[in-house]
Amino acid sequence: MKILIIEDDHLQSKLLIKQLNHEFKDCTIELLETESDFIKKFPMIEKNPPDLILIDIMLRFQNPSRDMIKVIPSDRKGFYRAGIRCKQDLNQSEQTKSIPIILYTVLNKADLEIDLLNLNNQFQHISKDKDTSILFRQIKKMLKLKS
Repeated sequence: MKILIIEDDHLQSKLLIKQLNHEFKDCTIELLETESDFIKKFPMIEKNPPDLILIDIMLRFQNPSRDMIKVIPSDRKGFYRAGIRCKQDLNQSEQTKSIPIILYTVLNKADLEIDLLNLNNQFQHISKDKDTSILFRQIKKMLKLKS
């Protein structure tokens, strides 16, 4: 089993990976920290799709570095919906459009209503909370449905 996490918050991703490793002993977990990491890795995701993807919606385009892109592509501006753009990219590929997705975010579902209407129904929206039991119940449910 393979789970992909797209999360730019180091504390959040560290906690999720620790809990996922504890909960799913035979699971491979991969972390992408930015939207640009996702874009670069997308061909590999298509070739070897994960069983589930956990995406933060508010995601920075890239981490600061000497090699960073100086001009962000115009269709990728604004971190408030970067995770939605990643989900839209996944929807456009035959190899990835049926991967179960959890949009895991601090944003309220009502704030995302219009954005979520444009996505297929192969996702769940879960609000970030210090109690991750709801998230893990949903992960188990989605993985069970997939198998």
